[in-house]
Amino acid sequence: MPNPTPSGVSESVESAALISVLVERHEQRSQWGDAHNDHLLVAEWRVFIEERCEKLRRDDGNARDRFVTIGALALAAIEAYDRAALSGRFKEVTDD
Repeated sequence: MPNPTPSGVSESVESAALISVLVERHEQRSQWGDAHNDHLLVAEWRVFIEERCEKLRRDDGNARDRFVTIGALALAAIEAYDRAALSGRFKEVTDD
């Protein structure tokens, strides 16, 4: 299916979205640190993300900001999950 937007527009929107998520992730990392994140269980990540989704559902005019926060939280969860798998602590952070 052909892209109806001018060449480069889609890529720049995509890049802006990704940059926003990465900036938010950097701010979260500065505030909480990876060591804090590495002790969270999958269920705890789920609660954090669900809480942000609930705020999004209330539609307070900050939808983009909420999506960015949710994206950054998901990225943090994936990073912690991957670090646990690489270090052999995988079972410690899962709900299994």
